[in-house]
Amino acid sequence: MEDQDAKDARIESMADAGELRELVLRRFLRELVEREGKLEAAEALGVNYKTLARHEKSGELTARLGQALELLLLSRDERTGDGGDNEGQEQYRRLERRVAALEEVVKELRRELRSGGRAGGTAVASGETASVVGKSAPAPAGDADLTETYAAPPVEGLGLNARPRPTRRKYPELVTVEPANDDTEVYGDAWPLVQKYRKLRDGHPRVGRGLAWLTMEEKLLTVELALLEEHGLTLPPAEYPAVGFARRNQTRWRWKALANTRKALARRFILRWLRRALAMGRWRK
Repeated sequence: MEDQDAKDARIESMADAGELRELVLRRFLRELVEREGKLEAAEALGVNYKTLARHEKSGELTARLGQALELLLLSRDERTGDGGDNEGQEQYRRLERRVAALEEVVKELRRELRSGGRAGGTAVASGETASVVGKSAPAPAGDADLTETYAAPPVEGLGLNARPRPTRRKYPELVTVEPANDDTEVYGDAWPLVQKYRKLRDGHPRVGRGLAWLTMEEKLLTVELALLEEHGLTLPPAEYPAVGFARRNQTRWRWKALANTRKALARRFILRWLRRALAMGRWRK
């Protein structure tokens, strides 16, 4: 099977606008049918169901079907504008916040159990430990409050592998939004990336879909992953260093978001190229 790099190279080397046009329209038709079904796809295109059936049987992209696909593709792309393809990312963020809240509750219970154990061995006999386990856990205050917390303070013995930096900060692993006088000392080799992250974050709106927004989103996600994976840092709005599942979840959703962003970028470039090719073809006529 042809890998993505080979496909990209083949697309870039295409000199024939007609071949690229057909490639884009065939892919759009396939996705449309898979997503909406044949009847709904035919209705959206304004063609007879039999037209799609003939295409499926022969594989031929007729002029009428191609024109209908072209109009629908361009009209849908025009309507999306700069709206924002953040639904998947927001789902990951919501999941991340919920998991982090649960981890915080569990770790709080562990700390209480540990402190109860140190207070004396009579706790179990007197039923105090049972009361600690049985008491209600503090309920999360809702997504609005959870957005500020990704993970609880690390449990003793479960610190990050990142080399500790000599600093007076309580959590030097946290990347802060606001600059501080000791940033260079705290972040060490990661300081240039932290600077780049802050600049990208400040100039990048949370919602968008246009080519410029997608390009900036790709850069920001790449820098975030480098800070997380290569330097062991934790990003805002976390209040404590992320460990365990919380850290894995932070990198996992970003990798998926980066893949989706790159796919959207590739589609944008193809659509822009297709528009220019179609406009050139009409002008020549």
